[in-house]
Amino acid sequence: MKYSAYDPKRLNELTREQISQIVYGDWKDDGLTGVAALLLGGPPEEMEMRSRAAAHLYLAGRVSYVIPTGGVYHDTELGHMTEAECMQEYLLQFGVPKDHILLENEATTTRENMLFGAIQLERHLRLRSPFRVYIVTAPYHLRRSMLLARTYLPRTYIVSGYAAHDPTDGKDVWHLNPYLMKNPIDKEVHLLKNYIDNGEIEDIDF
Repeated sequence: MKYSAYDPKRLNELTREQISQIVYGDWKDDGLTGVAALLLGGPPEEMEMRSRAAAHLYLAGRVSYVIPTGGVYHDTELGHMTEAECMQEYLLQFGVPKDHILLENEATTTRENMLFGAIQLERHLRLRSPFRVYIVTAPYHLRRSMLLARTYLPRTYIVSGYAAHDPTDGKDVWHLNPYLMKNPIDKEVHLLKNYIDNGEIEDIDF
């Protein structure tokens, strides 16, 4: 069934299996290499995990640059700083050299992560031929982020996704995680529906 055809008034009737398919889809790591990882900011409790995933891509030689993006301020264990600044500190701790980190310190939404992240790539690398960019974020956030990337990143960008590893945040186990059950999953269900109905992202099957 197409998500666009589903009655928005019945979102609270979706089954666990339907929610899993809507939010997570059938993503798998493609194992390829690219130019950069666009590392998306989020809640303070997730930024270390997300940063570790982006550092893994870099240290494995699969990307040459990491772009931590997010201008929202949080009180974190590293201090009062933006999401991007916090993730940059984690990236440095994990072994990513500072001259291979392109800080994007303004975005406040996932849409802006794409738009402002692309500006950083343009300013620093000025690539003209098609190249691959990895979107790195939490597993529950990856599908919507990938769909927004395909809408808002330039057509010369080949978009792949890379989910931060968390054994409690996966397609088959999210319903056992109280944190995810409280807010993020329900938020993704509604945002995906709104974006599809507004024509902002492509439709999905579930």
